Amino acid sequence: MARVLLIALALLCPFSLRAQGFRLTVENIMRGPDLVGVSPSNGRFSADGKYVYFRWRSPGLDTLDQDYRVLVSGGEPERLPRLAVDTIAMTGVWSPDLRSQIVVLKEDLWIVDRAGAKRRLTQTQGEESSPSWSADGRTVYFTRDNNAWSLDLVDGRLVQRTDIRRGPAPKQPAEPAGQKDFLKDQQQELFDFIRRQVAQQALRADTDTTGAKPLYLGERETASDIEVSPDGRFALVRVSQRARGDSAEGRRVEMPVWVTESGYVETQQIRTKVGDDQGDQRTALIELQTGKVSWVDSLAQVTTAPHDAEPVGFSPNSRHALVRIATDDFKDDWLVVVDLPSLDARAVVHRHDDAWLGVGFLGLGGWTGWLGDGETIYYGSEETGYAHLYTVAAAGGTPRALTSGTWEVQDVTLSPDRKTFYLHTNEGDFGQVHFYALDVATGRKTQLTSAEGRQDVVVSPDGRTLAVLHSTANHPPELYFQPHRPGAEMRKVTESTTAEWRSYSWIEPEIVMISARDGAQVPARLYRPRGVASNRVAVIFVHGAGYAQNAHKYWASYYREYMFHHVLVSRGYVVLDIDYRASAGYGRDWRTAIYRWMGGRDLADLALAAMRLQAQIDRQIEQYQKRPRKKFIGANTAEYRFAQYEEDWRVKVERVGTLNYPPEARGKLYGNLRLTVTIGPDGTVESVELDRSSGLPVLDAAAFKIVRMASPYAGFPPEIRRDTDLLVITRTWFFGQGDKIWTE
Repeated sequence: MARVLLIALALLCPFSLRAQGFRLTVENIMRGPDLVGVSPSNGRFSADGKYVYFRWRSPGLDTLDQDYRVLVSGGEPERLPRLAVDTIAMTGVWSPDLRSQIVVLKEDLWIVDRAGAKRRLTQTQGEESSPSWSADGRTVYFTRDNNAWSLDLVDGRLVQRTDIRRGPAPKQPAEPAGQKDFLKDQQQELFDFIRRQVAQQALRADTDTTGAKPLYLGERETASDIEVSPDGRFALVRVSQRARGDSAEGRRVEMPVWVTESGYVETQQIRTKVGDDQGDQRTALIELQTGKVSWVDSLAQVTTAPHDAEPVGFSPNSRHALVRIATDDFKDDWLVVVDLPSLDARAVVHRHDDAWLGVGFLGLGGWTGWLGDGETIYYGSEETGYAHLYTVAAAGGTPRALTSGTWEVQDVTLSPDRKTFYLHTNEGDFGQVHFYALDVATGRKTQLTSAEGRQDVVVSPDGRTLAVLHSTANHPPELYFQPHRPGAEMRKVTESTTAEWRSYSWIEPEIVMISARDGAQVPARLYRPRGVASNRVAVIFVHGAGYAQNAHKYWASYYREYMFHHVLVSRGYVVLDIDYRASAGYGRDWRTAIYRWMGGRDLADLALAAMRLQAQIDRQIEQYQKRPRKKFIGANTAEYRFAQYEEDWRVKVERVGTLNYPPEARGKLYGNLRLTVTIGPDGTVESVELDRSSGLPVLDAAAFKIVRMASPYAGFPPEIRRDTDLLVITRTWFFGQGDKIWTE
């Protein structure tokens, strides 16, 4: 939910913005995707790196999101048949030698080489998931029916590695008492057969090394995230216990669903409320040969407070397991290393925040794993006040910062060979996100993207190509390809917006900083009125997400509100779009600034912003009184005194333009562009601005030349001169068939 605050303020309009062929109305902008389009998403390379697959809605062709692919080498996006993408090998797990990967297609396992050739490994009614490799690349581990399995790729041997069962463990028969106990003893005493049978049962129980003990789960427990160590000796298992559905611990909420196929109101049972018990998570470490279960939080004993334990994974050398233990109040967590097979456990990282940890909430928990040596852990931390990437030895010791500065790492991916970190950061400008490569061995960081805005990047399997979703403040994300080198030119692949939407000149709002009373700098987007007189009113907009960033230089998730700001500025309002305390992108202190201050500082920031706007506008009023008086007119000007002047101006430029059609374009080059021409009271040209290019430099240059050739124009008649010092005329110029020029 977004909040809008209106404040009466004096306001000026130093710029012009004209709509050409687009109706800027609330009804129009609320068409949403039908107007703006739907950007590409979920971009993935094929296993051979020849194609990128993505979801998209091609403007004018699709009414729903569809699966597409495009050749990296060039060509137009190709729409795929329905469900075809489910059979195409893409994201998988690379083998230790990086020659092939295991992928899951329609719940079965396949092995795919770098040329894209694939071979089916399983074909079952069960669901296979979470594949991984043994250290020698001979065996594939995976999950089926909530248990770990292994498949030997050489001899085809399939083995169930864990025995996790739902329900309570079977109880041993109660020992007999009284007369029944006397009868049992007498039977063993009288019958040699019975004595031998009892002795053999005891011997088997002591010497059985082939049958692993089952792990029994309680009624409310489930197993997930099962991972087998590369040497096949251990497994990590997340065991989750959901809160009781109807008890003192918490009641699951019944949510009404109003729009249903049946036409009746239906309900869905969702999670318990935030204040209720949210359930628990534990991590089991299972010795696969015996089935012995060790609970990692019991091994580590880092806290007595209520907590959860979640598995991170095994080291590549199988010598360690890594588990994260976090308190339920989100103030502390520990990274715990368990040595194998000794089960010695120690905390190598402890993170604390007096408010709440960003780990997990910001994605820092996902930035945790092992480097290729099997003895070094990487993780994210806000210990300097900003989210950065660190490493620490499995043996413990002083962490090493791989990144630092008053900016934030927003996402981390480790390359399949574990030699390169790929980072998305806002280094240098909190309003932009760029893509970097960081060499694990040297720590050298290289910026790969350079276009203003936001870049969300996926790297091809061979590491040579970047698939980039790039957006700016006034254009939604589009798919581009870029070579894997710094500052290389990006090649555009998609255009998702409609021609109608593109016909409007959308604003790139200014990023401003407002000094708050406590000294904090409050970021905001500023939209100024353009092309209309001031109505002396301002609007302060506050985004409603619990944790998001809106004052930036890329496409806003609040894109309908972004367009509504244009409705306001077209009617003379100014709009200030503030990133309140707890918005994303500005570091830990800003993220937690609402702790114990929910709303108080935000309200003060808004009031101060209004005061600053008022003071700024008072200064602008004084400056404005000294400026020339401008009148902005276009093709739809209705007031007669301006309409007649513009018509005379149009006739002259079209006549001069047609007579002077650029020779190099005659009979072969056609197009249209939009110009804004400012004319002084004596008919001289004050300035010419290109609002939208034709894409053909020869036509753009010709339009400028024609404006100058046709001048001077008629001086202003008295009825215009009395209140106007400059006329600003914006029109679309057409260079068309027959080598004619006309404007609209």
